[in-house]
Amino acid sequence: MISRLGTVVSFGLLISVIVFGRDFASYLITSADVVSDSVREQIPVAFELDRARHMIDALAPQIKKDRYAIAREQVELENLQSRIDELVESQTLEKRSLERLQKRLESHTKSRRRANGVSRTEPIARIAETRFSTYKTQEATLENLRRTYDARREAVESKQSNLELLVAAKHQLSAEVE
Repeated sequence: MISRLGTVVSFGLLISVIVFGRDFASYLITSADVVSDSVREQIPVAFELDRARHMIDALAPQIKKDRYAIAREQVELENLQSRIDELVESQTLEKRSLERLQKRLESHTKSRRRANGVSRTEPIARIAETRFSTYKTQEATLENLRRTYDARREAVESKQSNLELLVAAKHQLSAEVE
């Protein structure tokens, strides 16, 4: 049965291509548009209005969901900004502390005192090296947090513009229904 249907459709397409030639696709598209337009003309206006109202009602939950998501992201952005601010403050203090430690190390290096065969600068140098390594790691973390913040802020701005478009579409549909 299906093979017969396939054969009939294939035969019909072949005849159509032979009759219409290169213009076959144009005739096919135009015919589809005419049929589609005639079907749309048969749909009652009341039905179209009901359909538009349902579309408006369907936008409301999406708008609410998007507003909630944006608010949640904004809170997370504020928290991330607070974390960045704390880390910047911590890094500023640590930098000052490292500078003092460096001066201390330089002053001990100049005096080059040894106690029991051990230089007094060795423990200070190890401490400075460890703290400087930690400082560099925190700097990298701070840079990553800033990049994350910028990316998330751009995402929130994009979501806000999409929300504005959605709200505008809802208002447009409401105006058209009225």
